[in-house]
Amino acid sequence: MKRSISILVTVIIIVAILVIGYLVYNRVTGAVTIHEEKTLSASAITSLKIDTSSANVEVLPGDGENIVATLDGEISPRLEGKYTFNMTPEQNVANIQLNMGNNVMGIQLDEVSKVGLKIMVPQKTWDQMEVTTTSGQITLHNIAANKLTTESSSGQQHISGLQISGSAAFQTTSGDIMAEQNEIASAKWETTSGKIQTAQLSGQSSEMQTTSGAIEYTQNELSPSVQLATSSGDIDAKLTGNTDSLQLQFESSSGTADIQIEGMLYKDKSEHSALGIKGEGEAQHRIMLKTSSGDVQVGP
Repeated sequence: MKRSISILVTVIIIVAILVIGYLVYNRVTGAVTIHEEKTLSASAITSLKIDTSSANVEVLPGDGENIVATLDGEISPRLEGKYTFNMTPEQNVANIQLNMGNNVMGIQLDEVSKVGLKIMVPQKTWDQMEVTTTSGQITLHNIAANKLTTESSSGQQHISGLQISGSAAFQTTSGDIMAEQNEIASAKWETTSGKIQTAQLSGQSSEMQTTSGAIEYTQNELSPSVQLATSSGDIDAKLTGNTDSLQLQFESSSGTADIQIEGMLYKDKSEHSALGIKGEGEAQHRIMLKTSSGDVQVGP
């Protein structure tokens, strides 16, 4: 048993030395500058599907009638000629793909952190938009669509100025999601260890869920239905506007809640649960706060 553990430790040390040596070699040998631009007419395009490996992705509204995708940055000489960058139409969908040459295990050891993919799209309402990356960041600004999905692994997501008439789903593993000034009819936000931070989100319903990450929810005009849930992360809900017609429910296994809503009456209130109502008749706005061990804070 001890011999097996010793062999395993030795293998891990050797692999670590090889990886460090490989990274140092890449630093010493310098970097190669890349710049590519691809253009596609959007006259027959109603949806976009964007798929990258390690590069940062930015989608912004443009002034023209074409979709313009620009790849810029610096990469290791080992990646030159290995990465692929394509933008092709398939019926009414524009497929934009960037593969930075990950190895068979899906691991990218070469320097690609300075690589960015900027996509300028015509100012119209898209039927559907999908953006997927692994370690790269995702930035979406002033985009209108009927349906939107984003997915990243360790990369952060920056979401602002969106107008989504249908549903939107934002998902990360360890990356944070930061959003402000968005109009989304039905939104779902999900992370594992990343933090969700939203400000001024309007729409009919919104659901935010994390495992160990925190949720920071800042809102002036309340939405009809909001659910905020974490396992071990904390929830901080800042309700800065009118709360005259509000039902607030809190549930937790071991977490506690600090609720500071003036004029709220409680049908039930204990250390780990609460049901409060403010206003007469049926509440126009409902907020559900749920944690396992995380604490909750609600107030202006």
